[in-house]
Amino acid sequence: MIIISKDTPRDRTLKNIVSTIIIMILGFGVFTALDFVFPKKLFTPELLVSELIADDEIVRMLTKDSVELAREEISENLPPPPLAFTFPDAPETPTPAQAPVTVKGMDNFFAKLKILETQNSGKLRIAYYGDSMIEGDFIVQTLRSLFQKKYGGQGVGIIPISTPNNVPRRTIRHNFSPNWQYSSILRRGSLPLGITGTVSFAGENSDTLWVSYKSGTQRIVNPTLIYGKSDNINGKMIVSSQNFYEELPLNPKNLLNLAKINSKDDSIMLKFVGIENIPLYGVEFSATRGVFIDNFALRGSSGLPLIHLNKNLMNAFQQKYNYDLVVLQFGANVIRPDVANYRWYSDRMSGVVRHFRKCFPNADILVISAADKAARYGSEIKTDTLVYSLLRSQKEYASATNASFIDLFSAMGGEGTMAKWIAADPPLGARDFIHFSPAGARIIANAIFDKLEEEFEIFKERNRKKITTF
Repeated sequence: MIIISKDTPRDRTLKNIVSTIIIMILGFGVFTALDFVFPKKLFTPELLVSELIADDEIVRMLTKDSVELAREEISENLPPPPLAFTFPDAPETPTPAQAPVTVKGMDNFFAKLKILETQNSGKLRIAYYGDSMIEGDFIVQTLRSLFQKKYGGQGVGIIPISTPNNVPRRTIRHNFSPNWQYSSILRRGSLPLGITGTVSFAGENSDTLWVSYKSGTQRIVNPTLIYGKSDNINGKMIVSSQNFYEELPLNPKNLLNLAKINSKDDSIMLKFVGIENIPLYGVEFSATRGVFIDNFALRGSSGLPLIHLNKNLMNAFQQKYNYDLVVLQFGANVIRPDVANYRWYSDRMSGVVRHFRKCFPNADILVISAADKAARYGSEIKTDTLVYSLLRSQKEYASATNASFIDLFSAMGGEGTMAKWIAADPPLGARDFIHFSPAGARIIANAIFDKLEEEFEIFKERNRKKITTF
């Protein structure tokens, strides 16, 4: 007699669970194996997602023509194209001091620098725009220090009232109450944006709004509140520090207004009362002479939304602060794996540069290219092939708008450099394969400074020859 046993419901449940676990284990094994087998860039390094937020202009462009343009040039079987804009006298892998550079229109900047050098008088101001590569004053703090050490100056420039990502700076300690409302070029509201690409204003519980600044590696120098126009004439700022207290009424009658803060202490607390609908753009710190560099870091930006800065308001900033140079360092947020052609980016950044020439009519423009960006191809970590197309587009829009250009990719060593920088001791690159470590940021800043100094010497020699010929 044959006895046929039947599974109970409990037995079937246990078998299903065991089968599911086995399938998950096998699936994980296959997935892991494919990481080492597939030659295409299917597995990228872990990214700091919060540092790579696509701005709305990028999203808009990618939903229009850029993907179609990309399909024209996708060819992963071909080797990376050469850098078409590398100069003939540049070595294949330039050192930082030999990085390719095109200087077309920086005579105004260099003329002002020469006055500082020879007459020890005047002010020279730089607006340095960038993405998360310069957050926390990375790169800019070293560049500022190098300029101020040689040509004079003290102070960190303009710092916003509040930011969504308050990355600590070594140069100055910045804190603020959590109830500020905030808009930026990445998230625009009804109030006009300041030169920082941001604006802070009162939200709920506005009588408890505050911001504080404390000296770090840079001293607090001549603090001045910068704010915009409003019908509200009842707002006031209360300044307190260790040895100082004052109440200043805000008079927002002009497009741009300044309120000088008379404290001489190394830290200040600013409290605001009744400031509804008054746009606050930041606090400025600078001495009366020398070089001053404002760090306008815009995490997640491609640079494209800068075209939305109001020309009249920027003209007012230019009238107050007389910018001599505007730097544009973007690129980390532009590359997308399904886009191989970046002509659309060149076209639209050309529009940004033309807009900036209207916003800051006396300022020269310097474009600093994207740095090397690594990616994983199978088991190898090497330069993302899409970097080359982006670099060409950046060179193209700089040339089309008569802006100066520094090839940061070559400045740091060219192809494969980011992988080497990450492996260096101490590391010069971050593990996301995109950003620099503090040590790497210092090297980049020194490379930029050395290149500008080299071009400054060429400018002086050229002018000496003109005088001699005349």
